[in-house]
Amino acid sequence: MHRLELRSALGEWETVESDLSEVCSGLAGSNPWVAGEGWYQLGELRRLRGDGVAARDAYALAREAGIDPVPGEALLELQEGASAKAWTVITRALDGRDRVARVRLLRAAIEIALGTGREAAGAAFRDELRNAARDYASAGFAAWADQADGMVSYAHGDAPSAVESILKALAYFRRQRLKCEQARALAWLGAAYELGGDAAHAELVRVEASAVFDALGAQANLGVSRRVAPGTGPLTPRESEVLEEVARGASNREIAQRLFISEKTVGRHLANIYLKLGLTSRTAAAAWWRDEDGSRSSPR
Repeated sequence: MHRLELRSALGEWETVESDLSEVCSGLAGSNPWVAGEGWYQLGELRRLRGDGVAARDAYALAREAGIDPVPGEALLELQEGASAKAWTVITRALDGRDRVARVRLLRAAIEIALGTGREAAGAAFRDELRNAARDYASAGFAAWADQADGMVSYAHGDAPSAVESILKALAYFRRQRLKCEQARALAWLGAAYELGGDAAHAELVRVEASAVFDALGAQANLGVSRRVAPGTGPLTPRESEVLEEVARGASNREIAQRLFISEKTVGRHLANIYLKLGLTSRTAAAAWWRDEDGSRSSPR
């Protein structure tokens, strides 16, 4: 089972998914706890590949075997737009767990906190993760904390700090050859560059992230908080205006001039647009707008 988990971390998802299912079925009678851990890992692979229904099936099997399928189940709720349920699931899971067990859940808790507008809670979870990394002298925990620093800095609008922290986490993930972790960090890095008005670097990073996600067969921008205001649809009116200009081929400077806002504000709007729509490039965003515009114009 540990070998399968390692192969999964290294990005061998295609073969690991089928192997996990076979191994877990074989262990269900003799070693249900180990089988449960395997079912959870299978659920994670399916969640990351965008198959929510199959992921829930695997999580259910993990639960039957005595394994609480978190944080994956909470992250799936967030991915599917059930942010309130995601928050309930992750906070309930954190309650009553010891310090080491909480560490495994903290990055997901930070993502969900930021994705539901609970920035103070996200910062508190980040601090807890940073303290654990220091006290346990764990390089892996430290990389998680670096990424958490970047996520919180991004939520606070501090692009330079976000870029610096995420780059540190990314360096560790590259050294360890953790493909999915690299892609998630790259997605956050692209958002941070966009927030700071550096559209060129943002595009380069997003292209790299997209290539890794595609190689894994994963959904783009996993692990990036998507805040969608209730009742407003995926984009705010201003974000829609910005995206419409992008679809027309306007540069950030041209958009700023036309909408009477700063280029930095344009960059921040674009970063939010990419995150909300789960896209990784300006071209993809423009294509999304054209598709949506066509559907709005079509007779019902």
